[in-house]
Amino acid sequence: MRVTGSHQYPTMESVIYGKPAAEALREEAERLDARRVYLIASRTLNTTTDEIGKIRQALGDRHAATFDGVPQHTTRDVVTQIARQAGEAKADLVVAIGGGSVVDAAKIVLMCMEHEIFEPDGLDGFETTPDRRFGPFRTPKVRMIAIPSTLSGGEYNSGALVTDTSRKLKQIFNHPMMMPRSIILDPAITKYTPEKLWLGSGTRAMDHGIEAICSSRPNVLVDAVCQQGLRYLHDGLLRTKAHPDDAAARLSCQLGSWLSAFVMPSAMCSAAPAMCRIISARR
Repeated sequence: MRVTGSHQYPTMESVIYGKPAAEALREEAERLDARRVYLIASRTLNTTTDEIGKIRQALGDRHAATFDGVPQHTTRDVVTQIARQAGEAKADLVVAIGGGSVVDAAKIVLMCMEHEIFEPDGLDGFETTPDRRFGPFRTPKVRMIAIPSTLSGGEYNSGALVTDTSRKLKQIFNHPMMMPRSIILDPAITKYTPEKLWLGSGTRAMDHGIEAICSSRPNVLVDAVCQQGLRYLHDGLLRTKAHPDDAAARLSCQLGSWLSAFVMPSAMCSAAPAMCRIISARR
């Protein structure tokens, strides 16, 4: 392995684990002095569990509103709708609670709020292109926190995949400040995730770590961290498959997803991620 290289740290402040999501989010809202917290939540979590209710109760008067209508594939129509509602609610912090589509929605909502984009075609010209990694967005005044319920790890990067339904086209939108300020890992949030989605997203997280280790741009930090992440994932996925209620095993998976995601900012390397971007953008 070469001894030369670099590592790009993302614009993320903290990853919080070891305490309930409601408690951790309340503390973060207090730390950031957020008075109008807008929740973008999984509909399943909001309507069939008490997890979102616990969060609203913990926030108290800081809770502004909740939206739970993000579809399986994040669309321009829904994110511009959310942005309008969040603006009307005077949101000063956006929180994504759910899987990858919910997290992607929250990321691009920040930019729609910043630029007052409330119609789907308003996002034209901001998408990532072969010649432009970051869209011409301003730094958003409102930032986000992510509380993931799956393991795919999209919360550890600053990009969002959004579908333009009118053209049947998926596009990537990216800006460094679309990265969450904080990520909260609570295994209790994940116990409602269907087994197929949980294990499948865990396999995807393992792919991130393997890609990093096999990178054509080796990085000593990424190699060490991703190897440990793969160990956490291997152990945790086997244990949650056998014992779905094992909270420690679920947290092990979450930690593994976090560590494996060190590939995201600095070591994207070979065929898999490149092909994913090309294929998904034309799906």
